[in-house]
Amino acid sequence: MLENDIPTHGGEEAGQGRRPDVHPRLMKLFEELRELDTLGLLESQSANDGEQLLSSLRTKVHDGIAGVSDVATAVRRVCESTIWTEFKKNRQVAEHADRLLDHLNNTVRSLEDRDVPVVPERPRAKPTILTPPVNELLRLSFEPRLLRTLADATDARALLVLVQEGKDAPNRNDWTSFGPNVSPRPSKRSKPDGGGARDLKRRRTVSEGAAEQEVVFCSEFQKLLARTLRKGLGLQDRKETEEEAALFPKLDKASEYCAQQISSKQVTETILEQGINLSGFCDSLDDGVFDSLQSALRSLSTVLSFQLNSRQLSPSTPGIRLSKIKGACDQFVGAVSECAEGIMEAYLKFVDGFGGGRGGLGKEGSPNLFGERTRFLPASIEKNTEPYYQGDWQRVPHETREYECLSSYEVREDSESMLAKLKTVRTEGCAEEFRGNHKNALKEDLEKVEQALVHAVSERQVLCLGEDIAEVDTWGMDCYTRKNVHDAILEAGVFKRDTEGVGVLPTTEEEKPDLKSIEDCNSRVAETTTEESRVAKWVEEVLMPAVNKQGSEGWDMHAALNWIIDQKSSEIDTHAGSAIKARLNRVGYNYFRLHPKGQGVICSRSEGIPAFRCVEEYLGVLHTPWRWFEIQDALKKYTGDDVPDFYNIVLERPRDDPDGYDVMFVDAAAKGSVASRMSHSCNPNCQAVVLSCKGRLTIAVYTTRKIESGEELTFDYSSVTESEKEYRAAICFCGTHCCRGSFLYYAGSSAFMQVMNGHHTFLHRNVLLLKAATEPLNEEDHKRLQRNGLRSAALGRVGVDRVPEWLEKWVALCLEYVEKERTQLPAELLRLPANLAQYTPEQAEAQAKGVSENRLQNIVITLDKIKLSLRQPGQPSGPPLIFLSETEVIDYLWKGEKSIAKRAGRGVLMAVLPATLGQSLVHLKPAEVAKFEAKHGKEHPYAVKLCKMLLKDLNSVEEIRKALLAMEKDLREEDMNSGGGHTACADILHLYAKTERFFVPEKNYKGFTTAPLEIPLRSLSGVNLKKTHAGQGAQPANDVSSTAPEHTPKFTAKNSSLDLNTRGMKWIDEDNILLSKKYSVHFIWGQLVMWFKQTVNDPTASLSADRRGTLSLPDIESCYSSGRARYASKDRGIMLEQIEKRPDAMWKFGSMFSFRNEHKVYGSPMFDSMWRGEAIGGEGGLKTLVEELKNAPVPVCTTKRQSSTRGKRGS
Repeated sequence: MLENDIPTHGGEEAGQGRRPDVHPRLMKLFEELRELDTLGLLESQSANDGEQLLSSLRTKVHDGIAGVSDVATAVRRVCESTIWTEFKKNRQVAEHADRLLDHLNNTVRSLEDRDVPVVPERPRAKPTILTPPVNELLRLSFEPRLLRTLADATDARALLVLVQEGKDAPNRNDWTSFGPNVSPRPSKRSKPDGGGARDLKRRRTVSEGAAEQEVVFCSEFQKLLARTLRKGLGLQDRKETEEEAALFPKLDKASEYCAQQISSKQVTETILEQGINLSGFCDSLDDGVFDSLQSALRSLSTVLSFQLNSRQLSPSTPGIRLSKIKGACDQFVGAVSECAEGIMEAYLKFVDGFGGGRGGLGKEGSPNLFGERTRFLPASIEKNTEPYYQGDWQRVPHETREYECLSSYEVREDSESMLAKLKTVRTEGCAEEFRGNHKNALKEDLEKVEQALVHAVSERQVLCLGEDIAEVDTWGMDCYTRKNVHDAILEAGVFKRDTEGVGVLPTTEEEKPDLKSIEDCNSRVAETTTEESRVAKWVEEVLMPAVNKQGSEGWDMHAALNWIIDQKSSEIDTHAGSAIKARLNRVGYNYFRLHPKGQGVICSRSEGIPAFRCVEEYLGVLHTPWRWFEIQDALKKYTGDDVPDFYNIVLERPRDDPDGYDVMFVDAAAKGSVASRMSHSCNPNCQAVVLSCKGRLTIAVYTTRKIESGEELTFDYSSVTESEKEYRAAICFCGTHCCRGSFLYYAGSSAFMQVMNGHHTFLHRNVLLLKAATEPLNEEDHKRLQRNGLRSAALGRVGVDRVPEWLEKWVALCLEYVEKERTQLPAELLRLPANLAQYTPEQAEAQAKGVSENRLQNIVITLDKIKLSLRQPGQPSGPPLIFLSETEVIDYLWKGEKSIAKRAGRGVLMAVLPATLGQSLVHLKPAEVAKFEAKHGKEHPYAVKLCKMLLKDLNSVEEIRKALLAMEKDLREEDMNSGGGHTACADILHLYAKTERFFVPEKNYKGFTTAPLEIPLRSLSGVNLKKTHAGQGAQPANDVSSTAPEHTPKFTAKNSSLDLNTRGMKWIDEDNILLSKKYSVHFIWGQLVMWFKQTVNDPTASLSADRRGTLSLPDIESCYSSGRARYASKDRGIMLEQIEKRPDAMWKFGSMFSFRNEHKVYGSPMFDSMWRGEAIGGEGGLKTLVEELKNAPVPVCTTKRQSSTRGKRGS
């Protein structure tokens, strides 16, 4: 029966007219919270009904008895309680709860506050794998002059922030001190979170020629703010001192104006009605106890929350919710922030004498005292939107991570197999990428270089630590600071050409390339004919080495500039350094931040290091792919969301090796070489390359140009991540002119999925799996495997450890798709709209190549995981999916006791007959049917006809399909005659009848647990013994094709209170763990379907959801289940549209259908369409099926429920 779409309401939203997009967004919120909650914090809580919290809430939302506020209140209660109880005992758990709370608040705010528009998503990235411009995902999303700290919205979070700081405040009354640590994070435009406290510390000049002073949150200003708040809140003012009496009258206008703004706000009235008293906070301001506006606002937020939690809601405001009062408190903090900004403007004018002389405040009676702001920043900074590191500004070097030096690779398990992968019969020399990196070089020159590198590695003629190179604390700048530096020099005209040649950096003979045909060997900046390029060259070759010479004070740009000026090495250096220094003095350190990168490697040889010199092998502990991702999965479950530090690299066997391509992971965290401590750079002076030498493979790092004394040695990590959050957080500090903004490449962009979304969907991938199980290898498959370098190294040796033929066929079919994507992706990228990405043909071609290489690596990693599963004792070697035989299909559709036909028939009979009569036919026995016909046949002719049809003995699949369609036709006639109630069942019967192929998963597969491996904590690349910013200096990552784990571990044995046994880890002692992982029976199926994404801990977890409506048709009995959602005309239309245009997309939750699949049999017309090779949305059998359903007779819509006819017909 089709029904009108009648909105239902529940919980607090009942009767209020719920927004139509709230319900699906809430469903998505549950999935997001479940994914983010890696510690199981929310699932460990029980609701009143005994269910897990999220499951219980989800059920209530489905049933319409809970709304947005109900969900928010329940989750907030758990998170805030956890923060309060855990922030001292286990900071990691408290921070985890804080992250969940932050995500909840961001989502719920757009759902609760109907008057506030939902914040639109930030622009998509310009996808970057090889040669991207600066990515839009990283660009600054707020005005540079308003670098602000988000004050915390809840009492518990505010306390957590205060506890996390844990630092002694600087001298609060010292105007010339550089103040406390500040954390500029962009606040959201829609609604300030806790006020969006603005960082108002500004470095300015009092008057020309006067000493520099930094206006900090000084005691005089705090007293002025306290006086203003007392006026606005109606509190009694304190007695003024003589100094205050002299100061305040000159700022009365500003104070009165801001006080009126405070008192006129509704939020002020709301908090005063609750009896909240802020006299103590004002007294603290009078005493000058705060060192910054941020700390004052955090304290205010904490005071409000403590007072709010310590008293009951005022009876004068009946019906007001606690969440609304807390929201008012947050808005009040925001109002105080705006008040402080206004007073600061007036105060700065008073201090600096703006607007009418020193101490003046502008014209008398000016009606717009704060309407026109004074411009404190140059226009270039105002317009600067380059990527900016928005975490706390750390001004101390990262803790040094000790490591044991190796002279060869170390293998901990499966040593025979791992060492065999390192062996090669390939001709000595570099992998093919080496020639590609130097494609303009003469062939004979490159051959000489290759032989020199091979000789250096074989004879261990590498750079000597302590003589040629040194490990030191290194510093860098993000793109935001780099642009400010460049603009300061450019606007000063230091490098402009004039008649005297001033500004031209000399070019010496030493800068000429060692190989004449290699154009990029001699300089970081290939083109130095423009003013911009000369500025970039100076910054990279003069300024950054000077910064690294400052040691632990490398954060101080002022110190580095003074060092350059004092050296007096050239007039250019002096002018450029002075230009930056003048700009720094004008605007302050916030716009010229330098950040620690960890320990890096610099050239200590006075004459420098020539080009094409072998630095060192990149050595470490070798892991197979399956074990490497076990480690990452286990750590990811235990740890938080920060960007990892990188001490790993992928060793890729060259494709032209006789044994073929394969991958291994090198972990150099605790055991490695000096090469693993080199920093990343987007414009490096070194490169890493796979080298064959004396019958083995290794990774060698070599210089690509001459490196001067004091210059840092760097190479491009080329690390790839599938996480947008991780990509955004991985701000690069290389400071070079071509910096990408992030030291990670982003492989998760939707732009790279253009071909996959149309030609390699979930259904396509299952089609490939079943074709691999049923079709033999052919000549073209063998050629494709050879062409892509997949031979015995990855596939195994014939007759020894070769993979099963079906698996080899699957690899060949996946490679067929990869090659197809490689040819089609450039055109797809060029067709992208301008607001998503813009590519030149060359860039599009390079991106497509990078995607193709990443796909190949993922195929090989998946192959390694599958081989691990298949070699388990007692494990079948057959494919994971098997087609049903004709006999099995007959039983499933017709003859079986629980066949589709009989289950549908029972549901129909129970709907058209009274309950007692329907029960009498439940077994559909001939005798029962005959008895019923004799007694009730005339009264219920349709029921008799249906029973007789179900008793037919059909012995072919074709006959059964015709019978199911006949059942559907009769059911639709009954549907029309009875006024509805059977349309859903008729539609689903049609889908079953039109399904051509049914299959089941392999029933004999076994789950297993891998052998435990003892691992020292400090040997894991993901583990931070002390939390550091990742990806720089002492955090090298992969070269040509590396992968980045998604999370940064932050655990030690001492502070862990979690049960690691449930997470695949078990403590041995404080410094070592025992690692293993459990694999489910359907792991092979899930991994082969999700082969292109390796960061999923359990690939079977999404199978159940992805199969809804795509491989698994609805349970036929759910068409008559009571208590489920309606089958409205709108729902039917959505279903038909999805079948036609989005057949690969899972069906939505919350519909009337369930997908209980007791037989574990899969198949659908959508799968058949993909099997036949039909294009999505194109002509073919699927479109014909949809037309048949659209043309089927449908009764007039009513408002009765589908189940309302049960037990009532014929009573």
